[in-house]
Amino acid sequence: MIKAVCSGSFDPVTNGHVDIFERASRMFDELIVGVFHNIRKTPFFTVEERLELLAEATRHIPNARVDSFSGLITDYMKAQGASLIVRGV
Repeated sequence: MIKAVCSGSFDPVTNGHVDIFERASRMFDELIVGVFHNIRKTPFFTVEERLELLAEATRHIPNARVDSFSGLITDYMKAQGASLIVRGV
């Protein structure tokens, strides 16, 4: 099983983010959309609100799930058993 993580602040989630999630979900068995909790930034939405917004925005993607984390992305990926990072440019 190939797991990938797409991380970001998603403050707020946009149609562009959702497009990346949809494309990535077709490439991997599981896509974890990880909300990075950065204590150095003052977000518009709380982490909990962003998780709710992302859950709604990704509910049509069966192999996507949303989660939050702080710290290093590599540590989070290891804990989740993920081997790839998805980035939109």
